[in-house]
Amino acid sequence: QASELCMNKSAARESLIAAGLLCAEGLLLTSLPEERSSLSKLLNELQALDTRAHGWFVKPNRGGSSAGVQKIDILSELLPAIELVLSSGDGALIEAAIPGVELSAGVCGPSNDELMAFTPVEIQPRSAGWFDVKEKYDDENGAAEHCPPKSVGPDVIASLKSAALVAHRSSACAGYSRTDFIYSPEGHLYVLEVNTLPGLTPRSLLPIEAATDGVSFPELCLRILSYCLPR
Repeated sequence: QASELCMNKSAARESLIAAGLLCAEGLLLTSLPEERSSLSKLLNELQALDTRAHGWFVKPNRGGSSAGVQKIDILSELLPAIELVLSSGDGALIEAAIPGVELSAGVCGPSNDELMAFTPVEIQPRSAGWFDVKEKYDDENGAAEHCPPKSVGPDVIASLKSAALVAHRSSACAGYSRTDFIYSPEGHLYVLEVNTLPGLTPRSLLPIEAATDGVSFPELCLRILSYCLPR
């Protein structure tokens, strides 16, 4: 149930906002209007999303690992990007790009009353400017990860942990999850997404966070497995 919710980005946004968390301004489209007047109105709405003048992200509404996500900086390139996503048969979620520090915070525990939030990790893309597929999975040229974060202090780290717990519970996650955030220059935490089955590879973020808190990879795996057993 949690994975079904969180793989539907627009539905997940509604759940997170209802729980009191911030998300970037966004709009879900399942088609583009054919009439010129309606299309012009839509472009105005999309332009209004970009209050910070940092562009947009166009995402397939369902999917993961940043597959199919496009960063758009110019309004004239926005409609072609939306059309490309719609041509795949999925809805297109357009969100305002939020500048800031990208952070991720994982949690695990046998129940909502026994959750542990790990020390968050900071993600610094090397070349793409955002955490795209290459930055995630290229061992040599991918993003640098710092745990604990280098660019935020203890107060922000505490807020991240608290927000990750809220995101986990409000999304009906179980066992473990990892929530990705942007910390804006204005001092606001924006949720990017909740990962209900975060990766467990050597470059994955959750094991890095757990190791920082003294939880080895084998122990992390055993904990997750134990949460599946009858209590």
